[in-house]
Amino acid sequence: MRDGFAKAGSLKSIRIPYAPDGYSATARKLPDVPVVRLLLRRTDRRLLARGPAVIDTGFDGGVYPSLEAVRLLEGLRPKFVEPLFHPLYGKIDSEVYELDAYLVLEGNEAITLGAAHVYTPTDPEYLSDESLIGREIINKHRILFDGPAASLELLETSK
Repeated sequence: MRDGFAKAGSLKSIRIPYAPDGYSATARKLPDVPVVRLLLRRTDRRLLARGPAVIDTGFDGGVYPSLEAVRLLEGLRPKFVEPLFHPLYGKIDSEVYELDAYLVLEGNEAITLGAAHVYTPTDPEYLSDESLIGREIINKHRILFDGPAASLELLETSK
């Protein structure tokens, strides 16, 4: 173990169950959600943040951070600035940082996702307790979304 997680391996075939999303205001069961444990790492200060992240095919970027993950960015300069379109609030200003991203599995094994652009709103009002993993990362991997089985499978990649 190093820095609280096992040595990061390469992507292998792994099945992750969806998380229940509860019920609507009218007591209708909401569809289950593909949620993983995400770890973001800032190597210049050996800082980590981990927490739940929704796999969101509607998000163009790499990672949309949670409130906790934003703490990693203190003192770090953004790589660039880019507005995002938020489905509820419209266009919002964001700064884009680069951090190492990992999926954390049972037993604290970490699977590397590589360097990720972290799209961070400049107004904390647009942050929540969970992060999003978007297509900038999703499209680099073979992922099977199995709705009827309520799970996603990360498929082994061959080079």
